Amino acid sequence: MKISKDIKQKFSEQELKKLSKNPILFNLKPFFMMLSFFTLFASLVLFIVGGSKGNFILLYVAIGLLTSGALFLILCFLQNSRSKKIQKRYVYQVKNEILGFNEFSIINPNELDTEYLKKANIFNQKVDLFYSNNYKFIYLNNLIKIYQVNLANLKESRNSIINNALNIYSKDNSIGQLNQRTNQDIPFKGSVIEFNLHGFENEIIEIREIKDSISKSILNKEENLINNEELQGFLSKFEIFYSSKVKTLNINKLKDILNLLNDISINKKGTILLINDNKLYLAMYDNYFNFEDMLKTKRILKLGEKYLNIQKEYLPIRNLLDYFNK
Repeated sequence: MKISKDIKQKFSEQELKKLSKNPILFNLKPFFMMLSFFTLFASLVLFIVGGSKGNFILLYVAIGLLTSGALFLILCFLQNSRSKKIQKRYVYQVKNEILGFNEFSIINPNELDTEYLKKANIFNQKVDLFYSNNYKFIYLNNLIKIYQVNLANLKESRNSIINNALNIYSKDNSIGQLNQRTNQDIPFKGSVIEFNLHGFENEIIEIREIKDSISKSILNKEENLINNEELQGFLSKFEIFYSSKVKTLNINKLKDILNLLNDISINKKGTILLINDNKLYLAMYDNYFNFEDMLKTKRILKLGEKYLNIQKEYLPIRNLLDYFNK
């Protein structure tokens, strides 16, 4: 099957399957390397023997072996990457079909606020260190920012949290237990997507996956915790907090959001969605973005496999953002 080089043509399932395999010449690389070594070594020996004895037959054979060895050596280095046209198609499709934007820029370090997590009311933590690749880009005419936290500092000391967790008389001694929420903050490491919304001026919605890695809610009040029979299937996985000045809650809309968040949280170490002050924040523990690496094609053979992995990771996030832009 021939792979199309039209950059605007979407990859078919068969094309991605083929692009996920190594080219035939690459699979034969070890064989060509051995042949190249033996033929070049044999040509060197024959050159020495034939030259010392003046035997032109040996010299002709040596030249033939030298040519063959050089050819095998060239074949070793062929197909170390896909053709440039296929690489261009891959980049175009990742940008347009998966990411949904063409250009991104690195956020100026001067724009990084160590109090960001506190000001956004995501965590009561201060950022000690951001990663170098924090991004901003336009998606659906909306500015999106991605902050990537390498290390955050707790309000309380780590020792006090550990001591409290290990105290058998403490009501917070649940750190380390599977699917148990602690009342202590856990240091955050991961990424936060910030996305502007419209129509949520009066509402705060907070959904936190029930995992040890998730910090406590900023709406940790009993009257704001949702316990609805229609949401029983979700309540085993998420804690949902809701606060509204107008006291309205659309259960169907919340179900849609939970379904989308559930798709994102699969294979993630912990996910939080917060809608507050007309902004959406999506925080993901130990999850990082590297758009430069996503678009890298040089010397990468299994482009189809790479494409499918990016699609699996990023499309659920894009679907969530699309939902809020209806």
